[in-house]
Amino acid sequence: MKVAYVEDAEQKAVSDVIVQVIEESQGLIDEQTRSHIEFEGMNPEANYSFSRGGYVGTYQHTGERDVEVRLEVVALGPQRLFWRSVWGALLVAIGYFILLPSDNDVWILGAVALSLLLLTTGLLYVGTFRESRLLELRLYGRVVERLRAEGFSVLTDDQMEERDLEARIEGELAERERRERRKAAAK
Repeated sequence: MKVAYVEDAEQKAVSDVIVQVIEESQGLIDEQTRSHIEFEGMNPEANYSFSRGGYVGTYQHTGERDVEVRLEVVALGPQRLFWRSVWGALLVAIGYFILLPSDNDVWILGAVALSLLLLTTGLLYVGTFRESRLLELRLYGRVVERLRAEGFSVLTDDQMEERDLEARIEGELAERERRERRKAAAK
């Protein structure tokens, strides 16, 4: 998940810019509210065997002017298949427990079959992570570029980490100076 911070902006304006970028990137908007956008069908240049979809959240705390933008892209087909197989395997295991609690052969065969199902769908899902992250980085770059082109002041998550680190270092230095002044005043 990638995060950006838009300083002194309206949440609706930021959301509108993000929708434009997603639509230009061949994504279909599934749902759009003030605070989040869900999209799917993104398969630029038909490079992927599964189309990608995801979520963009725009968060603005009450009384603040900064908007936090969170972006996540996943391969929806393998993700849905994996989670459905997890829940299906859980239901089958509960069914075995209720209907056949003492038949060890059924338990062993069922466990092997369900393990293979979970392993296969898990590997399929995990195999899509790298390409999804690359698409996420490209889409994130487009969103940040477009927001800056529209005149917004945007800080990436790396820049925010640097800012927080600098503030922490400045705070530690100020604390050291206070301690040294106290020591000097005590002498």
